[in-house]
Amino acid sequence: MSVAVKVCGQVPAVEKWIKIPDVSGHCVQEVAKLAVEQFNVQHGHSLKYDSIHEGWYCELGQNNLKYRLHIRAIDFLQRSLLYEALVFEEKPKLERIRKLISFLYLLNGGHYVGPVDPPQVEKWIKIPDLRVPFVQEVSKFAIDEYNKGGEGLKYVEIYDGWYAEMGQDNIKFRLHVKAKDCLGRLRNYEAIVLVKQFLSKKIKILESFKVLDQGKVSPGWNQIPDVKELGLQVVIKFIVEQIKIKFGDSLKFEIVYEGWYFELCPNSLKYRFHVKVIDFLGRSLKFEIIIIEERRVLLRIWKLDSIIVIVSPEPQEKKWITIPNVQVPLVQELAKFAVDEHNKNGDGLKYIEVYEGWFMDLGHDNIKFRLHLKAKDWLGRIRNYEAVVLVEHFWSKRIKILESFKLCGPLVFEPKWIQIPNLKELGLQVVIKFIVEQIKIKFGDSLKFEIVYEGWYFGLCPNSLKYRFHVKVIDFLGRPLKFEVVIIEEIRDHLRIWKLDSIIAIVSPEPQEKKWIKIPNVQVPLVQELAKFAVDEHNKNGDGLKYIEVYEGWFMDLGHDNIKFRLHLKAKDWLGRIRNYEAVVLVEHFWSKRIKILESFKFCGPLVFEPKWIQIPNLKEPGFQVVIKFIVEQIKIKFGDSLKFEIVYEGWYFELCPNSLKYRFHVKVIDFLGRSLKFEIIIIEERRVLLRIWKLDSIIVIVSPEPQEKKWIKIPNVQVPLVQELAKFAVDEHNKNGDGLKYIEVYEGWFMDLGHDNIKFRLHLKAKDWLGRIRNYEAVVLVEHFWSKRIKILESFKLCGPLVFEPKWIQIPNLKELGLQVVIKFIVEQIKIKFGDSLKFEIVYEGWYFGLCPNSLKYRFHVKVIDFLGRPLKFEVVIIEEIRDHLRIWKLDSIIAIVSPEPQEKKWIKIPNVQVPLVQELAKFAVDEHNKNGDGLKYIEVYEGWFMDLGHDNIKFRLHLKAKDWLGRIRNYEAVVLVEHFWSKRIKILESFKFCGPLVFEPKWIQIPNLKEPGFQVVINFIVEQLKIILGDCLKFHSIYEGWYFELCPISLKFRLHIKAIDFLGRCLNYEIIIIEEKRIFKLESIIVILSPGHCVGPVDPPKVEKWIKISNLQFAFLQEVSKFALDDFNVKSGDSLRFDGIYDGWYMEMGQDNIKFRIHLRAKDCLSRVHHYEAYVYVKQFLSKRIKIVESFKLIERKC
Repeated sequence: MSVAVKVCGQVPAVEKWIKIPDVSGHCVQEVAKLAVEQFNVQHGHSLKYDSIHEGWYCELGQNNLKYRLHIRAIDFLQRSLLYEALVFEEKPKLERIRKLISFLYLLNGGHYVGPVDPPQVEKWIKIPDLRVPFVQEVSKFAIDEYNKGGEGLKYVEIYDGWYAEMGQDNIKFRLHVKAKDCLGRLRNYEAIVLVKQFLSKKIKILESFKVLDQGKVSPGWNQIPDVKELGLQVVIKFIVEQIKIKFGDSLKFEIVYEGWYFELCPNSLKYRFHVKVIDFLGRSLKFEIIIIEERRVLLRIWKLDSIIVIVSPEPQEKKWITIPNVQVPLVQELAKFAVDEHNKNGDGLKYIEVYEGWFMDLGHDNIKFRLHLKAKDWLGRIRNYEAVVLVEHFWSKRIKILESFKLCGPLVFEPKWIQIPNLKELGLQVVIKFIVEQIKIKFGDSLKFEIVYEGWYFGLCPNSLKYRFHVKVIDFLGRPLKFEVVIIEEIRDHLRIWKLDSIIAIVSPEPQEKKWIKIPNVQVPLVQELAKFAVDEHNKNGDGLKYIEVYEGWFMDLGHDNIKFRLHLKAKDWLGRIRNYEAVVLVEHFWSKRIKILESFKFCGPLVFEPKWIQIPNLKEPGFQVVIKFIVEQIKIKFGDSLKFEIVYEGWYFELCPNSLKYRFHVKVIDFLGRSLKFEIIIIEERRVLLRIWKLDSIIVIVSPEPQEKKWIKIPNVQVPLVQELAKFAVDEHNKNGDGLKYIEVYEGWFMDLGHDNIKFRLHLKAKDWLGRIRNYEAVVLVEHFWSKRIKILESFKLCGPLVFEPKWIQIPNLKELGLQVVIKFIVEQIKIKFGDSLKFEIVYEGWYFGLCPNSLKYRFHVKVIDFLGRPLKFEVVIIEEIRDHLRIWKLDSIIAIVSPEPQEKKWIKIPNVQVPLVQELAKFAVDEHNKNGDGLKYIEVYEGWFMDLGHDNIKFRLHLKAKDWLGRIRNYEAVVLVEHFWSKRIKILESFKFCGPLVFEPKWIQIPNLKEPGFQVVINFIVEQLKIILGDCLKFHSIYEGWYFELCPISLKFRLHIKAIDFLGRCLNYEIIIIEEKRIFKLESIIVILSPGHCVGPVDPPKVEKWIKISNLQFAFLQEVSKFALDDFNVKSGDSLRFDGIYDGWYMEMGQDNIKFRIHLRAKDCLSRVHHYEAYVYVKQFLSKRIKIVESFKLIERKC
């Protein structure tokens, strides 16, 4: 295919071409060159004219010619090609106007150009000059075309190239170019470009573009020099798309501010970009995005590897920030999560919307959200809630944790019952489940839950509701029942806690027809419970039935939650007989209180009994215990403590009739002598209605035979009533001879078992004769038929042993005996000696004696006295009497008050006489005790007083007394003194001590009469302490030489004291000290120096002549302080660094007005450690207060030896 370019469209009518004989002529050469030049201009070629191969011309008129020349030209590929050019020449006047009409390829030997087909095999020819513009143009075209894929290559240069002739005016180029990619890498590429219609349109087609240096890979991350490169924009666009896909509108891309790349292989890269985004909360965040790029042919394929937030550190200040837009999906998602998480406790909230919210940035990609949202609860109420959600790793794992969920804002609730709109709501299911559980717990299998058919709720408070549900159930009797269940719900820490308030049956009215209905299943626990109740209730009469089973039953619905049951049951009685019984039990308030009443319990069916003795199979049956209890009671009634029941070891019963039995029991007992005996007891039992009534028929001892050996056995306890009875019988029997003994006691005894219920007793007893002497006797008594008729016979009664003195108190029978009067006189004398006039003897009203030995007695008398307070008291007086050579000598052992109980009413009673020594003693004690706080009062007198009897020998006294204080004032005081154990230990306790009566005080200074009073010592101690605190060791207290006091109020004084003190300079100075005292609490008001003889201190002018006085103690702390101050002042002013090394001499001078001047000689070391001597003059103003130090001079001196 040939390509022609027509410049002019003129076509002659008849063209006649004439061969040009000499084409080397100048004019033809010019036409040929013009054709090449115009072609180059019009089509951008760079052909170089070479020569004219041959040519023709055609005359088109008088002045017009057309040339057809075959021109040889060298193209930019250095090919010598043959072209045919048609040029039109016009000569309007003297000018020649030439125009190129066409410029065509001709068949070129050795080249596939012109109208020929392309070669079968491509033959690449090296391009001789790569700087040719068209080669540059094709190179740049290849780069630009390749960049359309977003590569962003920047053309640098072409360093090699080839072309291949494809025929039909087409050329294919293979170019090696250098270009810089978007990552800044300079790489070599090969581009193959086909150029069609080379001499005209130059249609360029990029056939391939590839990297040449594919084997070179640089390992490691390399920073991208410019992230704004065009080739990276497609990557950034991909990043934006991925952020959009992954985070939606939650993140808004801003910029990529840095990046790196990592060459995985020649055709694969890994990018790491740091991007800035704005999140839905308005925060500027940074993310790291890693992308993998693969190149396939001319395509770049990207794959997202990871998006990771670059976490910020924990902020210094954590605060809640308003969320700009709560409608963002992520906020909605968090709100729904909070509701769903809260619903796990069964609330059944339905999310509506978030209406406001805040967030708190916690750093490290953790955010806390506080959302205010609306939700509808299962009761249909739309409420505001506040949810706090912590999101950890927000932009990665996004772990959501609900921290709190609570009602928000004012909660309006009506205190009335509101019907629940929908009982099938999810939030209600947990409540219904709780109801089912509670019914199961409370009623077990007795009720089967069916349905909740209506319900109401009542708002108790914002976090508490009361529910009322009406539920349908089927009871164990098959009846459909309705119950009202009331539940209280409390919300605590996100939890709904239910508490059953009540379950009440909705009672049905009394039925019109009452009839017995068969119970479908008598094995139901409640039926079993009723049967057992009937047996247990019946057993309260002691029957001891053992429940076996219910075999049938009926119930009668009485309405109002009352049911009557008629049960047929089997039970085993305590005699081992299995019998049928019918029990009728009324249950009132069956489904609430369940009050069970046994209406009847009787045998059911025929009763068979045999009239013969039948052995009782088990004597330990519960039903037998009431019989045994009856036996024990009867033995107790008949024999008292003489017999002790042990065991029933065998028994029989005899059925007299269906409701009556006779029992025969053999029992073992222990008698009061320790013998084991056997008795036969016969009892008759009758049943009347539900009661068992017993009657004792007989108790007979089963007699033992006569023993082979008869011997005396000691009676274990002679205080048994039967032994006492025998002893009294013996004394009474003996008195029939007129002795008149008075029985006292049995102190020992023996018995001899003669068999056949006969016993002989030998008793040693005490009896008092008419002289009051107690003697021992022995009595022998035979008792026949001991446990039945008990016939007593006295065999002997005689004196046993000498008079015995027993260690026990014996009451004196007659206190008016003449021999006791001298003892009572001794008692009166001892009370007078011990208590003086405080006690007045009245009478001895009872007494005892104790025989210590034949010649010694101890007496214990109870006497009545009147004390100094006018109270009648009782005392116990113990006296020891010894008889020596027919003389009675008495010795007081003790006098003890017999304490009275605590009185019901405690009141103050006036003391009749306060001048009694005991009252005076108490008043002095009160003053002395009060003086322990340093008051120094001097007791004068008691002028009135009262006492209060506290019982148990404790008395409280309230005394009004006069005392002189240490200031010489006589004042009235009230003292309350408690005295414990008044008439024995007499422990005195001062409870209070205070001023009494009106206090008169004068507002003027009064001189203290005696500064050495003890009460003044606490003031002196306070002064010494204050001087120590304020002036340290500078002053040493010496004495107080005068003082005054001023009464501010009854309880407050002001003291003005003049004291002498020795200062550290050895001066004896006078000071005035003012102190305020309130209730013995002291406060220093001022310390002022006053005129001191021989010293220029106090309110005086400085001396006219300086007088230096040597300081005696140079180690005194203040002198050291003054020396160091002078040295430091010199160091500051001179810039020296002298170090204090000690004082070796010093003087002072009194300057008046409490000012002192010091002249100090001191040692100091300089920076070279040399010791120098210095003299310092320091002026101290207001020495006793502020101590203002002024250095007047500091100079180096020579020490005089």
